[in-house]
Amino acid sequence: MSPYLKTNISNAFWCTSNKFEIAEKPISIYEKQSNMNQSKTNLSDYFPIQKDYENTINKISWFDSLFNGGIYIPDYQEKPLIMLLAGPPGSGKTTLAIELCLRVALLHNFGSLYISTESETKQLLSKAKGLGIKEAESRMLPFKKENKIKNPHSLLIYGQENIPRWQTFTEIVKYAIADITEWMKRSNSRLVKRFLHNFTSPDGDIRDVTPDIVVFDNLNLIADTEKHDFFEKIIKGSYGKTKLIVVVLDSILEGAKHETWEFACDITIRLDYATLSLDPTSLRDYYIRQFEIVKARYQTHISGKHQIKIYPSYNFESDSKNPLFIERIKRTHPFREEGGIFIYPSIHYYLSCYKKQGNLQKIISVPTPLKNLNSVIKGFPEGRCTALIGCRGGHKSHLGYLHIMKRIHESRGKETGIIISLRDDETMTKSHLTRILTEEYVAQIDDGVQKRAKYEEDASNEIERLIKNNELEVLYFPPGYTTADEFFHRVFMSVYRQRNADRKITLLFNSLDQLSARFPLCEHQPIFIPGIIEALSGEGVTSIFISVNEPGQPLAHHGLLPMADLILSFDRYRVKQKDYYELHGKKDQNKQIQSEKLDSFRECIFLEISRFAGGKQAGKKGLLELVYSDEKSDSIIEVPGLHFNIWNYDYKKI
Repeated sequence: MSPYLKTNISNAFWCTSNKFEIAEKPISIYEKQSNMNQSKTNLSDYFPIQKDYENTINKISWFDSLFNGGIYIPDYQEKPLIMLLAGPPGSGKTTLAIELCLRVALLHNFGSLYISTESETKQLLSKAKGLGIKEAESRMLPFKKENKIKNPHSLLIYGQENIPRWQTFTEIVKYAIADITEWMKRSNSRLVKRFLHNFTSPDGDIRDVTPDIVVFDNLNLIADTEKHDFFEKIIKGSYGKTKLIVVVLDSILEGAKHETWEFACDITIRLDYATLSLDPTSLRDYYIRQFEIVKARYQTHISGKHQIKIYPSYNFESDSKNPLFIERIKRTHPFREEGGIFIYPSIHYYLSCYKKQGNLQKIISVPTPLKNLNSVIKGFPEGRCTALIGCRGGHKSHLGYLHIMKRIHESRGKETGIIISLRDDETMTKSHLTRILTEEYVAQIDDGVQKRAKYEEDASNEIERLIKNNELEVLYFPPGYTTADEFFHRVFMSVYRQRNADRKITLLFNSLDQLSARFPLCEHQPIFIPGIIEALSGEGVTSIFISVNEPGQPLAHHGLLPMADLILSFDRYRVKQKDYYELHGKKDQNKQIQSEKLDSFRECIFLEISRFAGGKQAGKKGLLELVYSDEKSDSIIEVPGLHFNIWNYDYKKI
């Protein structure tokens, strides 16, 4: 088989407890159920992997993933591949080229020659160090005539200041190569044999350069009349071990094509900017960087534009003494200590992974925590989407939280919960969960009120234990201009992490009604919520989405209603007191109020099954009551907790 050159650019990480771990994409349910899990190609058979990086072979690198595993270099290819990096100034071309050279130096022990016509060596060296790539500083080799080469398997930077004058770009290249060759010969004759192959041309022609990778940055100086001559030299040259030539070109925004370059190059990558207009006045435009593989001659690749960001390195050890250290690092998605290019695959990339496989899971009902509700719908559909929609204060979140806690507790470590919160932060969410869990303790004892403080402490400790053991994860998204692709990525890193632990997952997406106000870029993407639901179902995740039904909300609730397999509606109704007492079997108490109007009303929360798979139970309603042990309630139910009872009496909409 032919080799793939893995780069490890844009590695994705998980945040587990207080450390980062390189993420790995799990085997899909489709592969498991269809027995399509085939052995993976050992890339080290073709490009040797350094010992310290062996554990990165099967991990997620989004750059490599978009190339379906890495840059494909055919074993029959006698010439090096030519890669074009095109885009407007400041789009990340130089950063990408430098990071590529450094990472393959560490991963494959490759040597790279980086010739720059626009930046000095110090500037490029500072940019390379700023990436903060571990162990990479020893692989950065600035060209200085008085220095000696210590490691040829490095990034050799030849900056603009080393070129005193020139007439044409070809002369620049010849001068640079001749200069470097002379320097290397003085340094160590053995290293010269490794780095250069049969150097015989006195003018240092391009064909004599044989590091593993050669980068020409930037070629905008070359005249149109020289392009043909330059590519003629590249195409007809003899390169020895050189495997990849990277050509960097500036172009205007959404820019002009370089027909000659694009025709001659084997791989074309375009880095660009895009503008999202959030209102007609264009006062809230948002700029994002984009990455696109325009062409890859010898391999399949993922098409389309993907968002990228360029991150600086960050040392988390300096914050480790902060009492909120764990909470802080869990908000630092995409969880990277190293800097560099990070690619956020588009939503369409995720959806393309699932559209052909379908959902092979059998529809199984997962019991809810409400016994009487299970008698109507049997439970929430496993691996599918349930929507809880209705009035504020209708106990929707309470039902969702209670369901997740029950599933985690009853599975005994085989199921995990993920809570996505758009409104309540981590502390507030844990407070809600603690209160719910406390009531579950209290409901099972007789003297719960007297020992409530003890149960609250136990409940709080249990929540922290579940989070520490990765059985529960709370993802809080602070308001801001988070794009749909960034949001999607963080969610699925958590899903992938739990899937790799071979656990079932229940995911609660709370406060969907906050999307428009807090996350305008996500709301701007129509496929955002349908895409999340479809991808979650593709991973076998049982999802619960909660939204408020009030004026100002979209009729389809951002696409939730068309996608949900089960819809439960929550609303306020007025019922007769006598019917309420009779429902709970309190006939004696009903007699005690004979002096009052028997047709007096009370306000109640109703839960209605609006949609159910098959439609048989749609339209059923029930009374939903929440009783706390430490609060006075007008409910006649004495046992703390959330209660549901089917309602067969009259009622009136408030």
